[in-house]
Amino acid sequence: MPTRWRRPIRRQGDGRFRIELTEPERDLIASAGQQLRELLFTDSPVIRRLFPTAYTEDPQADQAYRDRQGMALLDVRFRSLDVLDDTIRAEIVTEEQLTEWMQSINAVRLVIGTALDVDEHGEPSAADQDEQQQLLAYYEILGMLLMQIVHALRDSLPPGSRR
Repeated sequence: MPTRWRRPIRRQGDGRFRIELTEPERDLIASAGQQLRELLFTDSPVIRRLFPTAYTEDPQADQAYRDRQGMALLDVRFRSLDVLDDTIRAEIVTEEQLTEWMQSINAVRLVIGTALDVDEHGEPSAADQDEQQQLLAYYEILGMLLMQIVHALRDSLPPGSRR
């Protein structure tokens, strides 16, 4: 008999979302968020995908953009991480809170993907096997969770816009 695919995030009738994650899953997400928060205070090259180049052909214009927008972009990241921290143990979250979860988890995946040197096809390069295997497992787990969030949010869209 085939098993049903677990849907840990489901929309409720009142517009909010039920979160049914295990404690280890919640701990993993909380830890990943905390690690991202710490990385945001550094100039580590693994966070470069969170702040892509705005002007690839003009380094001066790009630096001016970073000078103007850098703090605003960081504030957005920190706000999403704050919501994730505040609601990681919640059983029910709002659509706005779930959207912040999505942004934080996606940011963590971008950082892990950069650390793994994931290419445009989602394949990591070969490197230190043990650390790479653990990062790849986190990358995949967070990817599955991100997919669940996207599906749950998609179900809230009006009919005809769910493509």
